[in-house]
Amino acid sequence: MIDINIKLETLNDVKEFCSILSGYSFDAQISSGNDTVNAKSLIGIFTLDLKGKTVLSVDTQNLLDLPERIYKYMA
Repeated sequence: MIDINIKLETLNDVKEFCSILSGYSFDAQISSGNDTVNAKSLIGIFTLDLKGKTVLSVDTQNLLDLPERIYKYMA
């Protein structure tokens, strides 16, 4: 499992971020506070408080090109 701190500030950020992650076969979760949701689920992400510390956890050791594609969301 690899953890990456992220920041999603706008509706478009969430849409684009979710779309990017949906293109990968590995599992991904987003945690904020005590809540964790599927990072590929728009509805799930919208249930989180994204103003606090938000962490993306991916279940792989091979991130492929993911860091380059989500660079602007890294905190």
